[in-house]
Amino acid sequence: MDEPFYKTAAIGYDELFARATNSFIPSLLKAARIAPGHRVLDVATGTGAAAQAAAIIVGPSGAVIGGDISPAMLESAKRNLKDQPITLATFDAHALPYEDRRFDVVTC
Repeated sequence: MDEPFYKTAAIGYDELFARATNSFIPSLLKAARIAPGHRVLDVATGTGAAAQAAAIIVGPSGAVIGGDISPAMLESAKRNLKDQPITLATFDAHALPYEDRRFDVVTC
């Protein structure tokens, strides 16, 4: 991982890409068939927009983990998600640190 690239990308990600990214989130979540109570893993969560939308759907009986390889992206996500019930984790999507069948849905 080239952290300087990810760090630079994290700085302006929301300002530059949020509009385009956010326009795809409803279709992503619909295709994933997320429902109340689901356990969701959002891989490459970036600044947390899809994880945030998933958390609204799963509600208090569900759970969302948003993960990214970039600590800088996760810092942005932490600021964006503040008091929301979303767990953030640093991991490489090529080597997920979770056992099989832990999640009902995995998004990216």
